[in-house]
Amino acid sequence: MDTSAFGRYEGVDHVADVMREAVETAHGTPAPELTGAAERLTTLVEGLSKRWLSGSCTIERTRELLSGAIAAELATI
Repeated sequence: MDTSAFGRYEGVDHVADVMREAVETAHGTPAPELTGAAERLTTLVEGLSKRWLSGSCTIERTRELLSGAIAAELATI
């Protein structure tokens, strides 16, 4: 586990690994560095979960926002 100044946790590494595997499977070439994308997505999940749990966002909207963010991240690769 990387213990950077921002306290990155295992979840970020796991998301980066999953994204890397998806990109390499789809393109057949090594994926670029995906840690930044993984950090953005895990941060979004944390924020969206707080909004959903507080009742300020429906689960449908939460899923829509997360799906859009994943698509946007993968589109840049």
